[in-house]
Amino acid sequence: MKRAIIFIACFLLLSNPGETLTAADLIGNWDSMNYSCKNKSKGIKCKAKGKLLIQNIGDTDAKTSFVRFYVSDDGLFGGEDRFLKQVASGKVKAGKSKRKTLSYSFGFGETLDCKYILAVIDAENTIAETEESNNTVSYGPFSCSLGSVQGNVTDAQTLNDIQNAAVSVQGNSLQTITDVQGHYTLQSVPAGVVTVLASASGYAPQSQAVAVTANTMVTADFSLTPQSEILTQLVQPVDVQYLGAFRLPGGFDRPETFAYGGNAMTFNPDGDPSGASDGFPGSLFITGHERMPYGELPNGNQFAEVNIPEPVLSKTLNMLNTAGFIQEFRDAAQGLFTTYDEIPRIGIQYLSTPATGPRIHIAWGQHFHESPEDQAPTHAWIGPNLSAPDPRGTWYIGDQSFYSVNGYMLEIPASWADAHAQGRYLGTGRYRDGGWSGQGPQLFAYRPWIDNSGAPAASGTHLQETVLLRYVSSTESEDVVNRSLNGYQHPDEWEGGAWITTTTGKSGVLFAGTKGTGAKYWYGWPHPAGPEHPCIETDFIGQYTLCRLADGTPCPSEDLTGCQGHSEYRGWWSTRFDAQFILYDPADLARVASGEVESWEPQPYAVIDIDDYLMDNPARVEEGMLGTGVQRKFRIGDVAYDRNNGLLYVLEHFADETKPIVHVWRVN
Repeated sequence: MKRAIIFIACFLLLSNPGETLTAADLIGNWDSMNYSCKNKSKGIKCKAKGKLLIQNIGDTDAKTSFVRFYVSDDGLFGGEDRFLKQVASGKVKAGKSKRKTLSYSFGFGETLDCKYILAVIDAENTIAETEESNNTVSYGPFSCSLGSVQGNVTDAQTLNDIQNAAVSVQGNSLQTITDVQGHYTLQSVPAGVVTVLASASGYAPQSQAVAVTANTMVTADFSLTPQSEILTQLVQPVDVQYLGAFRLPGGFDRPETFAYGGNAMTFNPDGDPSGASDGFPGSLFITGHERMPYGELPNGNQFAEVNIPEPVLSKTLNMLNTAGFIQEFRDAAQGLFTTYDEIPRIGIQYLSTPATGPRIHIAWGQHFHESPEDQAPTHAWIGPNLSAPDPRGTWYIGDQSFYSVNGYMLEIPASWADAHAQGRYLGTGRYRDGGWSGQGPQLFAYRPWIDNSGAPAASGTHLQETVLLRYVSSTESEDVVNRSLNGYQHPDEWEGGAWITTTTGKSGVLFAGTKGTGAKYWYGWPHPAGPEHPCIETDFIGQYTLCRLADGTPCPSEDLTGCQGHSEYRGWWSTRFDAQFILYDPADLARVASGEVESWEPQPYAVIDIDDYLMDNPARVEEGMLGTGVQRKFRIGDVAYDRNNGLLYVLEHFADETKPIVHVWRVN
């Protein structure tokens, strides 16, 4: 009691009741916070970068002090919070402010799911302030984006449980083995569409896309086939070996340039007969800068033929070999598809048959096909001499949707087509974002000549087609889970296809594209605050489901908001994308052709992530349109396949400034 009386007395002696004490007072708020994660070979790798605004609202200057950053489970500062780093604040004058940056890379497997980042200003309490309780600034919580996957692994023949089967998440360090009942559980799986792999000794490995939802257990069962039954039949991921890349020739003056081009590509086994004996024979036909509407560039999408130099294993552009022109750019499609110039979609396929001789078959469409003038025929052919293309067509593909048939083409092996598709040797299809085409890649077999003399069908003919793969369109059903590609998202992109066969008898139908794999996807824009935040086109709220979680359920209502400072490129976005090959079993497509199963039942038997091989827009061009980091769209374009040599050619967009480069894989 005496101590209290003495303290009060001293306070009264030193204080003047008519005066206000002067002191500094530091507060803060987060200007921004960007948080992103990317799957690496060692596991998921995350980074946080934020800007903290420190303000001195007192009336005396604050000397320099330390700001310490922590990760917190509850947003309240305490001894259990994990220290990240500290920075000096610098002197903050009265009434002024300073910004400090937090940039921190977390260890493999560490995430900020459901957590907060705290900034503690004047962490050592060295500054006398009028208010000491306002020095902690919280940001969060970050999205709770971890879930779990469980399931059983069985023998496809005996239905017995498989013990000690290895189950893992592709691109992540998560892995486990099955117990004596063949059961497994994977905890802390990032929300979104992940690829789960199952393998066991004596069995062919199997993978499937799994939509993981935060704080939820989902089930993925595997039925493994003994290797003796399947390894002689299907191309496996281990069979696909990366060889390197090469650059394309020419400058940047449109329309005779590959800049903003590479919409379509096909392999010519008869091209470049006098080329080097380097193991990469033949040539490639590739289309150039796209047509543009309203008369701006009506002669775009010109064709050129280039030789194939030896690919180089390097991510340094100047180290790559450059192809040379065999035939320079020609407007070989002049007079064809003249109404289709609004974001054109094109596929081409070189095919030489005894009936027709060598021809380049063309599929051509555009972004919208809603008005009658945008519903002209979509297919034709030209000759390989680009100076005298001698076009034939144009034709429709049955009565199929315009959004389903004109984005890519492939050659169907003659023996398979004769057995299952009535001798229709050409495959054509398209995926259109938003699922207008069908919620996954589409594929139809057709033949545009009518007899053994190779006479083309009359222009305007609706050619008969064989449906090989057709998922239900979003215009037919709001259900994005059933009758869709496993792990389907509206922002998916499937840009190329190839029917792979090998000299040892393996086969697989490959589609290549940039797959939406994030925890959420939406219609709108990428959010400036980071990929985990949706930025919705609010004008469309109530018209259709604008935002979904990876499992297909609608986003919570708090996600249905717009944002400020976004780019001008509206469309479908995901919190994450991955460049992928997906492989289908030709036997499944044969069952579709025969009517044994529905056209939406086949699913990929394998997924191959190829992001580690890509340049990823090194010049940082058109980032508003393409996106950045894990939200980068339009990563890869069309593919072409050299069947005789097992070489797969894949275009990567915007790898050489605005030009694509060509990557090469060998299918062993």
